[in-house]
Amino acid sequence: MSNQEHTAERESKYFYLFLAYIFILPLWPNYAELKFSGIPNLAPDRILRFVLFFGFIGIFFTNSEEVRRMKRRLSRHWVLVFALCIFYSARTLSALSSDNTVFEIFSFFRNEFLISFPFFFYALLAIRDSQSINKIMATLVISGIISSLVALVDYYKQKNLFADLVPVTSDYVMGVFLDKTRDAGYRAQGTFEHPIMLGQFFMLLLPIIWVLFRQSTKVVHKIFYVVAAILGLAAVFASGSRAALGLAMAVVCLCIFWDIYAWTRTSRNRVLQYLVISQVPLPILGALFASYAHKDAALGQTQETISSTNARLDMLLGGAPKIFDSLIWGHGLGEALSVFSLVGRAGIRTLDNYYILIGLESGALVLLLYFLILVVPVFSNLLESADVTKNDARLSAAIAVMLLTYSIQMAIHSLSQQIWLVFLVLAFGLILKESPLRGYRKGQSPLKVA
Repeated sequence: MSNQEHTAERESKYFYLFLAYIFILPLWPNYAELKFSGIPNLAPDRILRFVLFFGFIGIFFTNSEEVRRMKRRLSRHWVLVFALCIFYSARTLSALSSDNTVFEIFSFFRNEFLISFPFFFYALLAIRDSQSINKIMATLVISGIISSLVALVDYYKQKNLFADLVPVTSDYVMGVFLDKTRDAGYRAQGTFEHPIMLGQFFMLLLPIIWVLFRQSTKVVHKIFYVVAAILGLAAVFASGSRAALGLAMAVVCLCIFWDIYAWTRTSRNRVLQYLVISQVPLPILGALFASYAHKDAALGQTQETISSTNARLDMLLGGAPKIFDSLIWGHGLGEALSVFSLVGRAGIRTLDNYYILIGLESGALVLLLYFLILVVPVFSNLLESADVTKNDARLSAAIAVMLLTYSIQMAIHSLSQQIWLVFLVLAFGLILKESPLRGYRKGQSPLKVA
């Protein structure tokens, strides 16, 4: 076998390992661990993450072509890479102000850092071109369909399907299985640790489904993606997450508006263009009316939902001033709940605002940096999507929508487990800038390349 063939084979193996990791993340509950005497607890996603890490290291010593490609990407987008490095370094160093520094660093690395930050570099290394992006998106949709079916069965049975299968070995697992019924309505969580995570995942998946639907050329594949969207929206509804449902409605409207914008920019039928443009105020008014109608649901129609909304407002108004008590260094990693929190169900102290949590733990400058890491790519990808003649314009729009909706929702909870998906689409955006999305050849299906 020649060196070139050997290199291509190695690239393919690492990419499909990365693909397997992406496929398993939405499907395997991260609280479900396999226990064997004498060794640490194991789980499929943890095993794959371990293999990915050492594969990543191995490629740097054996595959000069992939290393050159990754170095090129890192050097072209060094500002974002530098910002990410500074953010996670500052978050880690803020543990020096914690009461239990070693424990907080270990907890941060285990539950957040190792799941998010290396994922960005894995993506930049594993994704070779636009066809790799297509395969990843199709894999996410297939995994999402399976996950949505689990969630809908969960909702139908009014019971967490994993409650009888996973032993309760910690307070964390106990919290996963706590009753999350609201207003006498069951909230499904499927394979996720909280209904909010279920709603957030499918809210983020909708723009990807939209891109694949628009790229598909065969009716049967379009039907497949329509079914995927319906199942995703049903899962969001079953989660009982008011924010995810409202943002999912916004995602659908934004995708429709972008398609209208793209059509008016490329159509040569001026009369029909003016007719379509004249009708744009109607869906805008419809969206405003829907937002107003959804206002009561968002703010709460019962005492329980009103209390939930008021609690989040109290967290914002009460937590934000506490940031100024330690503006530069923060109060220390893992110390946010000791500085400010509210007592929720079962006496558990909560702080449902990820931005307040970062500000309290690591200071205002780190919070500002995190906000810029999320928001700047939103505008960057929106600018890329403005030129609808580019084949990758729609995907750039989808990336902007995903980052925007994620940024909004993180203001109402502090569960950061879906950050891996955000890092994945951040990598998509960087790769698209160097290699325009060519799309599928006529008659080729995204399902086939997945």
